[in-house]
Order: sequence, then structure tokens, then C-alpha cells
Amino acid sequence: AERYGPLDRWVLRDFSHTLPEWKDPQGSSITIAPEEILKAAGKSDEDIERVAADAQNLIFMKKLIPSFS
Repeated sequence: AERYGPLDRWVLRDFSHTLPEWKDPQGSSITIAPEEILKAAGKSDEDIERVAADAQNLIFMKKLIPSFS
């Protein structure tokens, strides 16, 4: 927030389009998978698998126990 918060939305948009995980949606929008963001950040396949497993476990726990955070 400190680094990018003060930026104008168009400047921020232009900057985000320079990131390696961004793909041109040809006038529409597409979701960037968390795995793509982690890969672009230099995370290993093992790290990405661990993050995915942790996310799945968190989703499961929130379904099982709605107050779980």
C-alpha cells in the first residue's frame, strides 16, 4: 500500500501490464491463477504445491467450521 497506494489507477494499470504473469485479454478480462503469480515471483514448484495444499486445507476447515479463520 505504501509503494503503490499513491499511484493513479491508470499508472497502476500500466505498471501491472508489465508484470510477467499478465496476459492481454484482448478487450476483456481473464483471471490470473495464483500459481502463475507465485511462479512469476520465483517460487519453486514445491512451494507452489505447498501453498495450494494449504489453501485447500483452509477452504475445507472453513466449510467444516464456519467460524474458523
